[in-house]
Order: sequence, then C-alpha cells, then structure tokens
Amino acid sequence: MEVHHGEFFCGAGKNRVYLDGKVDWFDHIKAQYWRFSGIDEIKLMLDYGLENVNVHWLFSGMDLATGLRIVDSDRETLIMKQVAYKVKNFVLYFDQYNSLDDNA
Repeated sequence: MEVHHGEFFCGAGKNRVYLDGKVDWFDHIKAQYWRFSGIDEIKLMLDYGLENVNVHWLFSGMDLATGLRIVDSDRETLIMKQVAYKVKNFVLYFDQYNSLDDNA
C-alpha cells in the first residue's frame, strides 16, 4: 500500500495535484484481514490520530481528477478486498486539511 500524506490537494479537475506530500509504503498486507481498522492503524502509525484526516483511495489506472473515492468505513475496504486479486498496489491519500472539498 502506497500512502501519500503530510500535505494537501490543490486545484480541481485535470489540474488537481497533491502538493509536497510524503510517501510511505506498507507491504505484505493480507487482503483477507483488511478492514477499515487497518487504515486507522496506519493513521496512528503516521501520527495523524483517528479523527484528523480524511482518507481517499485512488482507483488503479485513474488520476486525481476522476479516480478518488473517500474511504470512511468497511464498505470501501470490502470493495478493496474484492479487487485485491487484480490490484497489487493500493494508493491512499491523506487529506488532513479537508482541502479536497475546498477545491472540488
């Protein structure tokens, strides 16, 4: 899993970018055990707390303008589990400033 964090989204549509963020990798996550609580664990490991950040999943093969989906429950992690057999690298973006909503 590739996690972009530490900064914010800027722009809208095709001009949307994630500025100055850091990237951390979390390898060997077993799909059968994947739950929203796993995302909470990653938030805590990266020192964001549980309530301080919105998490967005970038669909494989898509860009920031059209491929982001909010992950806020096990409903989304269930979908991630269902496609894990063909998506080997999930990409998440942490939005601690709620900047995606500000730039939509």
